[in-house]
Amino acid sequence: MPGSRVLIGCGRMGQALLAGWTARGETAFVIDPSADRAALAALGAVVIDRLDDLAAVPKPLCVLVAVKPADAQAAIAGLAPWLGPGDLVVSVAAGVPIAALRRALGAAQPGVVRAMPNIAASAGAAMTAAVAEPGLDAGRRGLCESLFTCVGEFVWLADEPLLDAATAISGSGLAYVFSLGEQLAQAGVALGLADDVAARLARVTLSGAGALAARGEASLAELRAQVTSPSGTTAAALAVLDGPGGLGELIARATTAAARRAAEMTPKVQ
Repeated sequence: MPGSRVLIGCGRMGQALLAGWTARGETAFVIDPSADRAALAALGAVVIDRLDDLAAVPKPLCVLVAVKPADAQAAIAGLAPWLGPGDLVVSVAAGVPIAALRRALGAAQPGVVRAMPNIAASAGAAMTAAVAEPGLDAGRRGLCESLFTCVGEFVWLADEPLLDAATAISGSGLAYVFSLGEQLAQAGVALGLADDVAARLARVTLSGAGALAARGEASLAELRAQVTSPSGTTAAALAVLDGPGGLGELIARATTAAARRAAEMTPKVQ
């Protein structure tokens, strides 16, 4: 399905997505008064200075809203006069529900999607989860998917509350992995390694684990088993990590806290 990509807000996530679109040869229009115009031009983007200029952008419009959550509804309300039934609005503003987005649109009737990518989009390795309002047609679903598959992988969720769970796993999950890397490096130093050596061992180990997992040739459990020799060093470490109060319990508590916080954030912006 053809469509003109319009990006509202060009922060870190917006720039990562924009780079993915333009690398694929797609024209993108950007609305962000504070953006670096030279940098946007270098990416091949077209900067729109006034909302009135949207009238000249070929339809249908696929608008990705990447502003701060507190600004999302106002940004969408400003766009409403230029949006029709064949258009699509995709919001990556955390905690802003579809119902609030729909209210901001007023009488305008574009399709609406909420999506949650992660910052690995800047490395072309994002995981994006999304939910569409009921009745969104297959064409606009495909258009939404194309916004994100250029920077990683994409999955549809059945219900909007599941975005809280997805946020806890893939949205915040990168930070858990980085924290693990920090702890590995600190443990290496405690075992006698130099700071730079420990940091390099931890970083490259995380990178290697990610590369093996990304192949998809084996499950995570199978990959773990491949590294674990009976009665070996890895088995000794896993006995601690898998024991009472170990990594499994910590991850369960951490993700529950993240999902709960995601749910708490939503009512504040309705």
